[in-house]
Amino acid sequence: MSLFDSKGMTEEQIIDEVLRRVEAVYTAFKLYDEHKRSHENEEYKEFKREFLAKVRKETGEVKNEGGSNN
Repeated sequence: MSLFDSKGMTEEQIIDEVLRRVEAVYTAFKLYDEHKRSHENEEYKEFKREFLAKVRKETGEVKNEGGSNN
């Protein structure tokens, strides 16, 4: 979670602050993912499944396991 005080900020400044935080989280996860892939284990695989399922749920992206988009 990341918080900041948006009082007195323009919409553009708010968007910039949000994007900075999103990029930081993405970069951290990407580095973690790259490291763990080289040291893959069952605990990490479970974490990754749960994390990606949560992201998909929160963003409305649904992965259809059957390969069909119905």
